[in-house]
Amino acid sequence: ATRDVVETARLTHPERIIDVAADENAEIHIDEDDLYEAVRNLVDNALRYAPSSAVEVTVGAKDGFVTIEVADHGTGIPKSEQPLVFERFYRGSLHTDSEGSGLGLAIVRRVAERWNGRVNLESNANGTRVALRFPQAERAV
Repeated sequence: ATRDVVETARLTHPERIIDVAADENAEIHIDEDDLYEAVRNLVDNALRYAPSSAVEVTVGAKDGFVTIEVADHGTGIPKSEQPLVFERFYRGSLHTDSEGSGLGLAIVRRVAERWNGRVNLESNANGTRVALRFPQAERAV
């Protein structure tokens, strides 16, 4: 699902750099549509709110968890707004003139919670990184 999101984003934004690096051992049990929707929202936000930045998507497995990160090198989210960005309909003071309903990150949080995952946001003047973390699926022997 993550690679599908990146390929679609590359087609719709051919002028943008969207990098992806994925560990092939990173497997999780999750509805593919839910995962697609969550990752798509993260990539769409990075493209929209960091318009001059490359977007980096990484998927890795470590210590029994799979982490999917989407990062940009935009201006970041003000610290005072960071606790609010996962609330429904919150759009932020810096982006009131842009399109969107303010539901994207609320959907990401809902998907994470539905599949026993977590979502973490780090943002400063050098960019924003959002990480989804899920329990790694047991591999069949």
